[in-house]
Amino acid sequence: MNKNRLIVNDAAVRTVAAAALSATLAFASAQAVAARASAGDRVEVRISELRSQINITPAQESQWNKVTQVMRDNAKTQDALVKSRTENAKTMTAVEDIKSYGEIVAAHAQGIEKLSPVFEALYDELSVTQKKEADETFRHGHRQQHAGNNKN
Repeated sequence: MNKNRLIVNDAAVRTVAAAALSATLAFASAQAVAARASAGDRVEVRISELRSQINITPAQESQWNKVTQVMRDNAKTQDALVKSRTENAKTMTAVEDIKSYGEIVAAHAQGIEKLSPVFEALYDELSVTQKKEADETFRHGHRQQHAGNNKN
């Protein structure tokens, strides 16, 4: 009887271990998918955060919509370039890889150039309190982005 108990217990332990491993892998896969969210998905989150943090008023809506449109257009451009790069990654030469990366970086720079004037127009319409909040929001984001680069 003890031998049968050991077999059942051993099988139960293996079953529980397999279930735990499966759950861990599923969780890790979900995290990996979330980490690879598209630029479009990330920009929608950023738009929502900024709107809330800066407290956009109805009177500022017209300028805000211009900012969000540029943000969405930039994200769409980035997504297309990243998709192309990903699809061709296994067949690209080193030179093509560098050029592809350069296209992404250039598009990012062009996107910032497009965003700057429309954001400035919105910023000019913000109240003193909103400007302080925007300044802090952007400073905080900048510090978070570069915090990992300064760890030595």
